[in-house]
Amino acid sequence: MVIEKYVPISGLCLPISVRDIIDMPMDEFNDLLSKHELTEEQLTLCREIRRRGKNKVCWMKSMSHHIFWVFIHNLFPKVLLAASQC
Repeated sequence: MVIEKYVPISGLCLPISVRDIIDMPMDEFNDLLSKHELTEEQLTLCREIRRRGKNKVCWMKSMSHHIFWVFIHNLFPKVLLAASQC
């Protein structure tokens, strides 16, 4: 059984949307954090959200490449063989 850790967002009001935290370039992200007066907890939460979001995006890309590789190397030859037999 996998137990996931959830980031407690309740009680910490962030001036930046989660999507912006994840998607914006690192320089813009750091500039945005420095423009707002955030507590240490808020800064840590923003960095944690960004790290987890980037990990999720990377995992999704990896899985799509894996699925493509499985199709090309395992299933595609079988599809061609079946088509040639018709």
